[in-house]
Amino acid sequence: MKKKFLTAFVFCFNILLLANIAESMAGNDQKLTDYVLKEIENANKKTISIKANIKIIRSIPLLESEDVSEGSFTYRKPKRFFIKFKLPRNEVNIIDDKHIWIYHIDQSQVEKYPVNDMGNDSFMNVFFNFGINETADVIKEKFEVRIQEDDANLGSKTRKKKKSKKHKFYRIELNPKPGKSSLENYSKIKIWVQDGKWVPIVIELDESGGEVLNRIELTKMTINGHISPKDYQFSIPDDVIIIEPLK
Repeated sequence: MKKKFLTAFVFCFNILLLANIAESMAGNDQKLTDYVLKEIENANKKTISIKANIKIIRSIPLLESEDVSEGSFTYRKPKRFFIKFKLPRNEVNIIDDKHIWIYHIDQSQVEKYPVNDMGNDSFMNVFFNFGINETADVIKEKFEVRIQEDDANLGSKTRKKKKSKKHKFYRIELNPKPGKSSLENYSKIKIWVQDGKWVPIVIELDESGGEVLNRIELTKMTINGHISPKDYQFSIPDDVIIIEPLK
C-alpha cells in the first residue's frame, strides 16, 4: 500500500514538472489552459531541485479516522526523491533510478522494489518517461483532465485562505478513465499549483469513490537551492534486514 501510494505521489508531483498535455484539456478555457501549461513547461526547464516540508494526511471520513505524517522532502532531477518522516512514523522513503526503498527505522527493516519491473502500465514508468516518446499520449488516453482557477485555501476546509493579490492558484484534476489506468483505485486526483512557482504544492488522491482521502501538502519550499548528495542518497545501514516483496 505504501509503495503504491508513494508511486502515485511521485507521478502526480512529476506530471506537472514535465507536463505537455494541452491537447487533453478539452472543454476548458483554452486560453487559461495554454497559459498555465506553458508556465509549467517553462518552470520545468529551470527547476533542478526542490526542498520542502511535507505533510501527508490519510483520512477515512466514515470512520472519522485520520492519520497524519510530517517530515522533509527532497527532489533532484532527473530521478531522485528522498522523504524523511518524523516520529511517530519514523520512516525514510527513497526513489532513485533503479529502486524504491522504504526504510522502517524502528523495525530496522528496508523494503526494496525495482523501479523498472513495475510493469509497463505503472505510474512509476510513466513518471520516469513522461514527455519522452509516447507517454503524453498515454496520459491523454488514460485520463480526463480539467484545469481551473481556485481559491487560496487549496481545497482544505480548515486551511486559512491567504490574502494575496500577487498570486493566483490553479487546480488540475486527473480523472482515470475506466479500464485504462493502473491507478483506477484513485477515483479522482487533484493537484494545486501557485502562479509564479508552477510546481505542485498540494496533491489530493481519492480512493474508493472518496471513502479514503489522501492529501499531500508541501510548504516552506526552496527551488534550486543547494542540495548535497547526502540529501538524496541512501546508504543501507549494516544492521537492517532487506526485504524484496516482488522476488
